[in-house]
Amino acid sequence: MLNRESDAMKSKGYVTVPSRCLSYVKGYVTGEHYVSDSEVVTSNSLAFAKIVKLAGDGKDAWVFDIAWVWTLWCWCVRRR
Repeated sequence: MLNRESDAMKSKGYVTVPSRCLSYVKGYVTGEHYVSDSEVVTSNSLAFAKIVKLAGDGKDAWVFDIAWVWTLWCWCVRRR
């Protein structure tokens, strides 16, 4: 099962953002919608962190995956 955008892109043979998508991706990551989406994700993550019940045994962990940010940057750099 593909669970990340980068895996989905790789499965289709993409090494960079496809040319036909580049202006959309650039507009999104440099625009207000990206900032707004980031604020919503941050707010929701913080709200969840405040209510999650921990076992208290010191073995709880929360992985906050932002790998897609790095992957997107790599695709854009390779595109140049």
